Amino acid sequence: MLHGDHVTLPLKYFSTGSAVLDRILGGGLPEHSVTVIAGEPGAGKTVFTLQMLFHLARQGYKSLYFTTLSEPALKLIRYMQLFSFFDLPLLDDRCHFLDLGSTLRTEGVEPGLAVIREVVEREEPTLVRLTVLRPSTTCWVHRRRRGVSCMIWLCTWRPGEPPPSW
Repeated sequence: MLHGDHVTLPLKYFSTGSAVLDRILGGGLPEHSVTVIAGEPGAGKTVFTLQMLFHLARQGYKSLYFTTLSEPALKLIRYMQLFSFFDLPLLDDRCHFLDLGSTLRTEGVEPGLAVIREVVEREEPTLVRLTVLRPSTTCWVHRRRRGVSCMIWLCTWRPGEPPPSW
């Protein structure tokens, strides 16, 4: 589209797997965007995200799911097998689960962000899911600043481009 002196490109949207939610969101989740899914414990945030991950995988898209301190990847994979959307062959090919918990516990946030950056560059996913860390009062500003930098990088990075220095 031409608007004045500049051209705007239409946004690409990815379906959430729910026609109703896609309609509410104006077509799904916009490409290269940060989407925060918030709610009380047990509200269904994780199940919704997993369902969307497998929905995208069935369309040929690759996704990364980083677990942190609250839900180890092995535990998550074990329990998601109870859901009808689970598809074991997609785990190896399109849905990658990585547990950052041990890195965060033993080495801290910076090495955890380095792992995220390295895996995202290597795998070139369509969707990246990160569990929000419960911030401590002493590390909130530091973690928040780095988390925002990481999310901005995840949304704007293109294959072949060097990552920013944090």
